[in-house]
Amino acid sequence: YPLIGGALSWIARAPLVMYFDIVISALTPIAVYELADLLFGNRRASAIAAAAAAIYPFFVFYAFSGLTET
Repeated sequence: YPLIGGALSWIARAPLVMYFDIVISALTPIAVYELADLLFGNRRASAIAAAAAAIYPFFVFYAFSGLTET
């Protein structure tokens, strides 16, 4: 991720980098769901973990902040 974000910041404008961050952040709950399903094998627990990741304040903040370090 840092290499892709760095490359985008060199060749593109700031909005493109921010859109890339938003897309990656939007995919995070899906990754959390899949990981929880793999670890626990329980779809309900996976859905709860994904919902928690979707509303986790730091994930929401970093999606729109445009920081290079997370």
